Amino acid sequence: MINPTGDLAEPQVIIATLAKSWKFLSGEDREFKALDSITPPDYQEHTYFLPVEVEDAGKRYAVSVLLHRSDATVVASFMFGLEPSELSEADLQDACGEICNVISSRHLLKLSDEARITLGMPTYLQKQTYLDTMTHGQLEAAYQSTSGERTVYVLVCDLTASTHVQAAVD
Repeated sequence: MINPTGDLAEPQVIIATLAKSWKFLSGEDREFKALDSITPPDYQEHTYFLPVEVEDAGKRYAVSVLLHRSDATVVASFMFGLEPSELSEADLQDACGEICNVISSRHLLKLSDEARITLGMPTYLQKQTYLDTMTHGQLEAAYQSTSGERTVYVLVCDLTASTHVQAAVD
């Protein structure tokens, strides 16, 4: 049954979506897992977010992706067909924005096909704004994938009740 309220999808659905999205973006097979305790991870060099508004339900989320530079490099290299040494900082930024776009899909939320949603633009998240989001928003879900020393985090934060964070990310 599809729930048009804008609630989060079941963790197993999100985990499968994240793994499929990562493979599409990087060419790598990675397993994601839901984190049991929802404690915000430390800020990463490549932290991006995308606002998602579920208009019919009056809900607003920030989907954040936190990456180490090495993961941003893997994705950019795969996306642009370049060697890591050939990548510019702009290439890494473009790749991180695309990661946010793909991961912030309708599959993270329980929505009917008719649900009206608005996706914002993927944006680099400054450290203070990230900390404000984690302090004043409601962290609803956290997912992690680790490969060697590289860890990717995907966070879903409900911003519906937080006017402080909404202003910061607008």
